[in-house]
Amino acid sequence: MAARVISIDIWPDLAAQARRNLTAQGIGNVVILTGDGTDGALDFAPFDAIVVCAAYPRVPPPLAAQLKIGGHLVQPVGPGGADHVILYHREQHGLRRARIVTAASFVRLYGRHGFRGPEP
Repeated sequence: MAARVISIDIWPDLAAQARRNLTAQGIGNVVILTGDGTDGALDFAPFDAIVVCAAYPRVPPPLAAQLKIGGHLVQPVGPGGADHVILYHREQHGLRRARIVTAASFVRLYGRHGFRGPEP
């Protein structure tokens, strides 16, 4: 579905397992990074789409900045555990909230631009 996927996990053991799983499936177009996902991946930006898989009350500014104009960002917005998955569109002057996709329950987004919490 994509020419290249960049994935970031704050937990080194989960990133390592993801690499093993992708290798076992013969999937080679995914780059797995270990680090603070709230900082994004500036070396690979700009992105056509960003999918955030943990909840925070707002979109981390680095992620919005790394999204192409015309791109889409999907993120669970909330405190973690009682969230709404929101679709945003990147416009010339920033993100525009397009719609709620669904209610959901996600883990919290930890990092410099997320919740303060457990260090990996």
